[in-house]
Amino acid sequence: MDSVAGFRIGLPAGWTQSITGLTAHLNDAPASYHLTVSLAAWKAAGPLAEAQYLQKKDKASLADYHKLVLAAAGFKSLGGIRSAPSAELEFSWRNASGVSVTELVIPVTLTTTAGNQPYLFSLWAPASAFSALDTTFGTALGTFHPLPRS
Repeated sequence: MDSVAGFRIGLPAGWTQSITGLTAHLNDAPASYHLTVSLAAWKAAGPLAEAQYLQKKDKASLADYHKLVLAAAGFKSLGGIRSAPSAELEFSWRNASGVSVTELVIPVTLTTTAGNQPYLFSLWAPASAFSALDTTFGTALGTFHPLPRS
């Protein structure tokens, strides 16, 4: 993906994967579950500052935006495989079809053998199904490993 490092993550059977630029799109289309993992440079310095930047941007562009959580968090406490400073931004919004959506965003920078790599996880689903997706994501996040670029 032309970044410092890549990654490996385990997801349930049936999920599809595509890559656009520096972002991997992982989807379970029948359930309307979406996970993106971006390896692009951040606009702000540090995980909480990046989450705050994204919160302002999303609030201005998403219909019926409601912030649920915005806080610094340890990556391991969110289900990651190692300790690293990260942040958690969770919010709800309404899509063009009128469906209420819940989204979770986790920025974290992990040290790899190739150098530091920022990762931005964005997870979203219809609000009515988000808790099931959040459980799936928690399991998948436990399998997430940064990989040096080959």
